Amino acid sequence: MKRLFIIPALILLTWTFLAGGTLDTLSQWRDFLSREGKNWRVTFQDTGRIRSLYGKSNQRFQESLIRQYDSLLGSNNVDELRLLRKEVFDSGVEYVYQQHISGIPVAGAELHINVDRDSHLISINNSLNPGLQLKPGSIS
Repeated sequence: MKRLFIIPALILLTWTFLAGGTLDTLSQWRDFLSREGKNWRVTFQDTGRIRSLYGKSNQRFQESLIRQYDSLLGSNNVDELRLLRKEVFDSGVEYVYQQHISGIPVAGAELHINVDRDSHLISINNSLNPGLQLKPGSIS
């Protein structure tokens, strides 16, 4: 019974990367797995970007990870992400970044990054909107 489930899941994952993902996204995902370890549960958006990621990293989290895997996370311009809040818990820290377009916050477009007490990445929840642009005269 498990084989019947695994085969469609692999086909769906492959189709997702071929249909919506780019080679850059696929290569960043492979790079992520080689650096951060292979024990991750991941859900992708139909664009091939990460929607949610759970596991435990081999390395300590650094903000440069966001820049390194920008297309995998769906941020067109990492400089448009602003740290909205940093919450410290007994179990670790949650960083919440909000997407901005030309300095204007995008409602609901956030990147949540959770690390444990030892600063190892344990989860990402992503609702960024790649490809957004302001058109001249669109704000009144």
